[in-house]
Amino acid sequence: MFRQFAETIKKDNSIQPYDRIIVGISGGADSVCLLHLLWRLQAEYQLQIYGIHVHHGLRKEADKDAQYVKKFTASLQIPCQIYYVNVPKEAKRRKLGEEETGRQLRYEIFQKEAASKKVNKIAVGHHMNDQGETFLMRLMRGSGSLGLGSMKKAEGNIIRPLLGFTRQEVEKYCLEQQLYYCQDHTNELSAYTRNRIRLELIPYIQQYFNPNIIHTLYQTAELLNEQEEYMEKETIKLYPNCVVEEDTLFRVNTDVLQNYDIVMQKRILYKALTRFAQHKRDIGYVHIGSILQLMERQSGKEIHLPYNIIVKKQYMHLVFTQGSFSVQGYCYSLKIPGNQYIPEINKWIQTEIIEKEQQRNEFLQNNYTNYLDYDKIKDELVLRTRQSGDVIALSNVSGFKKIKDFFIDNKIPYEQRQQIPLLAQNKEILWIVGYRYSKNYCVTDQTKNILKITLLEHL
Repeated sequence: MFRQFAETIKKDNSIQPYDRIIVGISGGADSVCLLHLLWRLQAEYQLQIYGIHVHHGLRKEADKDAQYVKKFTASLQIPCQIYYVNVPKEAKRRKLGEEETGRQLRYEIFQKEAASKKVNKIAVGHHMNDQGETFLMRLMRGSGSLGLGSMKKAEGNIIRPLLGFTRQEVEKYCLEQQLYYCQDHTNELSAYTRNRIRLELIPYIQQYFNPNIIHTLYQTAELLNEQEEYMEKETIKLYPNCVVEEDTLFRVNTDVLQNYDIVMQKRILYKALTRFAQHKRDIGYVHIGSILQLMERQSGKEIHLPYNIIVKKQYMHLVFTQGSFSVQGYCYSLKIPGNQYIPEINKWIQTEIIEKEQQRNEFLQNNYTNYLDYDKIKDELVLRTRQSGDVIALSNVSGFKKIKDFFIDNKIPYEQRQQIPLLAQNKEILWIVGYRYSKNYCVTDQTKNILKITLLEHL
């Protein structure tokens, strides 16, 4: 097995000279085998190896396991750190099962130690049987190719050098090398799903359908991983075409997204959702299906997903955000002339009165600079968000148009409507900042005094 292990390491390029490696060692056959194999390669590769054992506080024999790990690592002259955690207590706090909580805690500790020791790799002892069990478990729960690819030989700084070996090969190696390993009696309890798959389902398949099912599942997972790698490359190419990642939200352009095959639509949405959530766990294709259904619904509809994520349909976009959308109104009386800071939009409003001749020399009207006939303005001007009954006189409309109808016609998302600055005189809007201005206050040949208003990022 050692020769095959060494060949696999070279072929996969998973371990390189001078690597600093943390080995998660429970004391079971797989971790004992892995540590011993790496120890035998230590001199050839000039490796620095550290052992980490996590004491879960679940089993009576856990203290003996920890003592054995200390003794075994010491015999190989490999430094080892023992961590004590209270899995039952932590499971209640995290609202998870003890098995999942233990897994999370182990990897959190591995990563913490890797950072403190400046370690570049973390080796864990998963083998071919573990891969087969994971494949079947995810198949029964419902998973696509991403999940059915199961565990990879390398994921980030995690490596699994034993993934190509069976449990029988691992145990045989321990026997041949006279390596004692600890037995976990909970592995023989059918209360856990994974245990039942290992103890009941796989033996049944081996007896009645396929005696080599472990190898078959492993090969299938490897094939799916290869296909997944290719599909991920294609997803990465298309992703920026329709997804914009902002600080607090993601926007997905559905017009662009729907040009792609449904397979790529699902992958792009999955990528957007998991990147926004910064988690993959508990996010599945049922959630992607919900987002696809949302795409067919009217603007303004929303769905709630794991990690407090809200996905809302906004015309040609899907907006990913967390928690409730923030809506905050404001209203400020303008100082004329003067400069005024509007904290809700983090911008300055600048006003000045200029003469007609001066305006002709500097006419720079744009979405954020406007010139109005000051003599036509009779009441106080305010800069505010929309209110019920707001209207504006547009050049292409007879009479007045409701601001609500203007927003709808221009497909402006609801949340954005609540933030758009409006220059108002009572209920009449003189300027929808960034969009349109009223025809009733335009500068004409008869204008004498001009009010110049500018919205600025900073003074």
